[in-house]
Order: sequence, then structure tokens, then C-alpha cells
Amino acid sequence: MARKIGRIILNVLVCIILMAGVCLMVTTRWEINNIGQSRFDNILFSISNRLDGANLQPFYNLIIFNIIAVVVIVVVSVIIFRVSRKSAHGRLYRNIYIAVAGAILCCGICYSGVKLGIFDYVKGHYVKTQLYEKNYVAYEADKVEFPEDGDKKNLVYIYLESMERTYADRADGGAMDENLIPKLTELAMENEEFSVDDVLNGAYVTTGTDWTAASQVAQTCGVPLKDYTKADSFLPGVTSIGDILKDNGYSLEYIGGCSASYGELEQYFAEHGSYSIRDYKYMKGNSLIPEGYYVNWGVEDEKVFDLAKDEITRLQEKGEPFAVSIATMDTHFPDGYKCRLCGDTSDIQYENSIMCSDSQVYVFVEWLRKQDCYDDTVIVLCGDHLTMDQKYINQKGVPDKYERKVYTTIINSTCRYDIDHTRKYSLFDMYPTTLAAMGVKIEGDRLGLGVNLYSDVPTLVEEMGLDKLNSELEKKSVYYDEKLK
Repeated sequence: MARKIGRIILNVLVCIILMAGVCLMVTTRWEINNIGQSRFDNILFSISNRLDGANLQPFYNLIIFNIIAVVVIVVVSVIIFRVSRKSAHGRLYRNIYIAVAGAILCCGICYSGVKLGIFDYVKGHYVKTQLYEKNYVAYEADKVEFPEDGDKKNLVYIYLESMERTYADRADGGAMDENLIPKLTELAMENEEFSVDDVLNGAYVTTGTDWTAASQVAQTCGVPLKDYTKADSFLPGVTSIGDILKDNGYSLEYIGGCSASYGELEQYFAEHGSYSIRDYKYMKGNSLIPEGYYVNWGVEDEKVFDLAKDEITRLQEKGEPFAVSIATMDTHFPDGYKCRLCGDTSDIQYENSIMCSDSQVYVFVEWLRKQDCYDDTVIVLCGDHLTMDQKYINQKGVPDKYERKVYTTIINSTCRYDIDHTRKYSLFDMYPTTLAAMGVKIEGDRLGLGVNLYSDVPTLVEEMGLDKLNSELEKKSVYYDEKLK
């Protein structure tokens, strides 16, 4: 009896080992083919925090693939162990199967460890960096000077979901045969994106900034999002642009089409600036959408921009400075969302959603130009991260050597860009640069890990190179853990 129980336990353990190895490889391969070579901190953040409002449909195929793999493994394992019991060479067959299961698990661990950055993530918890001690600049009120009350600039900041310069044509600095974002390209060429040539520049995406929540944190307080789990306070040691603007008399709003609970953004923006949150839950609770209405991640960008127009109209009538942050979502992977405004120019839906977003953002900026507050309003357009639709990137044959950057543009800046070379910068640099564009004087032109791009102070990307910066950001920082997190 004891031998039988022992054999059953062994069979179950071998089955579990084989399942783990196969599922690791299936999941990693799916991740690479569909999303690209994601960093493990991104994956951990996504699975360890609330998924309220998240569109999980893209992951259904992954779940199905893994379920099929598990079923097949169970069936094969039962057959093999039953046959081995009746065969004269049963022990040999069983040992071979155990060895194969162990080998597959080892392969799965190695494959996912390299491709998903698990090994780098683990190493980063033991190898320390002095990046923050040497480069992080904490906010000090007496070193940041705002214009007089009557001269303060409003801010409209639009986080553009998955918007890359890649979508432009090659002549304009992109990687496409035809320009999918002609209007955004026009806005960039007419305004500021920190280059001295006639091709689109943009911001590099670094470790800890390559998903929506992390990107918005990086752009507003100049640090990555590292090892964050649900806590009573969200990065209590940082001072964000929201904190600074609130202390200087601004009214702040965050407007988005999905639930702001996703990625804990609601907590972040509530704690850092006391933003009024206008998200899917707000629209639903205030009857701004029909009962039961839900598309894509909540509501489409058209409704987000309509609400933003109403809010900006209301805020400008108050006669006080305001800052409105807007997050788009229709260009999220996979395939984007095709709303009623989208055309059928391309036979690829994702391209139609990109072109539609290009048009909607331009129309919104044109609407802003006609408002009384326009001359006193700085507009920032910035992609949140590179697209996670890896299938599309592969389909379009974007070369590996092409430098993918998120789209950036600042409109109505109070500063002039007088530097004689094109800047290399990351999302961290948007933090002090946005303040500078609003006429704020920053002693030393640095905040967080960011640099005011209108100044001649070198950015961390220019100083260290992107690869070195990413390497340092992956490492453990005592300063970050003890003073910021």
C-alpha cells in the first residue's frame, strides 16, 4: 500500500514538473510573439495589483493554450505510467519520462529567465546601484520658482496609449512606408520635440517605465516604478508635478476612459496632487454614458475628449490655473479599438485605430486653439510606452536596429529650444521639462532623475547611454527603497 501511495505521489510530482516546464515555455513564447520581450517587473506589477477595468481578452488565447497543454500532459502522463506498470522495462520508461520532465522544466526556467528578464530581475535584488545617490534631485520649494499668479500657465497633458514615432514614414523619422500619424507629425514639426532636424525625435522607454502606470509615474515625478505592491501610500517619498501644482493653487483633474483603479493610478493621482478623477466609474456614476455601456476598456476616446472639453470649459470659466491630464486607450494592443470615427483606410485594424487617434488628438488640439485659455495653456503630448502589439511590429518588418521611441511634443511652451543638437532623453525628463515649459524656473534644471530639456544639462541617457542606464535601473537601490517607496 505504501509503495502504491509513493508511486502515485511520484507520478503527480512528475506531472506537475512537466506542466510547469511546458507552461513556462508556452507563456514565454506567447509573450514574445504578442507583446515583445517584456521586463519581469512589468509582469509582476500586472499580476500583483488590482485588474479593475482591465481588458483581459488579449490573454484568453494564452489561458486556452495553457489549459490544453495541461490536459494533454495529464493524459500522456497517465498513459505512460500505466504502460510502465505492465511493461518489463517499466522502470526504464518511467525514469526516462522523469528525466524528460526535469529537462523540460530546466529549459522552461532558462528560456523564460532570459527572455522575460527574470534572471536580471533576481540579480537586481542583490547587486546595488548608486544611481539615485548620484543623480536623484529631490524637490525643494525654495529652488523652484513659479510665475506670478496672473502669469501662471495652465497645463493639458495627454498620455497617448502606445504612441510611437515608429508609426511615421521613414522620411519623417518613422519606420513605415506611409505615415500613419501625419497630424501628430505636423504638430511635432511645428512645435517642440527637442531635435534640430526634420525628423521626429521622441523619448526612450527605460526599465521601470514601460507600462502605463509606470510611464505616468515616470513622467510626473521622474522615477521608475520598482517592485510596487498595493500599500497604504503610493511612493510617499516622491514629489510629483501634481504635488507641486496643487501647492501653487492649481485645480487638477485626471480624465480617462477606463477605471483609474487599474494599476493603482487612482491612488497615485489622489495622493500626489489630489486630482479629481474622471474615469469610467465617474462617467457611469454621473450618467454620462448609457446604463451598461462598456466598450474596449470602458469608453472610447471620443467620449474621453468630449468630457475633457466640458471640464476645460468649466475650469477656464473659474479664472484659476488648472492642469488636466488625459489618457487615451483606443490604441491599446491587440488590434486597437475601432470606434465610429475610424475609417477603413487600412486592412489592418490596428493601423485604423492609430490613424483615428492621430486625427482625434489633432481635432482636440485644434479645439483648444479656439478657447479663451489657449494662449495661457501649455499642451504636452506624450506616448506612454512602446506598443505591446509585437505581432504588428513584426508584420510591418520594423528593423531591430531602428530606435523605437515614444512620440513627444510640447505646444505653447514659454521656453525656446536653443541647443544646437538633438536631445537623447527618457520619460524621466518630461517631469522638469513640463514645468520649465510652463515658465517655472528650476535651480540646476534637474528634478527626480530628469533634466530640463531646454537647458544644456546632459540627460542620463546622454551621460550614460541607454543600455547602461537600464542596467543601473534594474539594480537594487537602497535610496529608492528607503526614501521614495
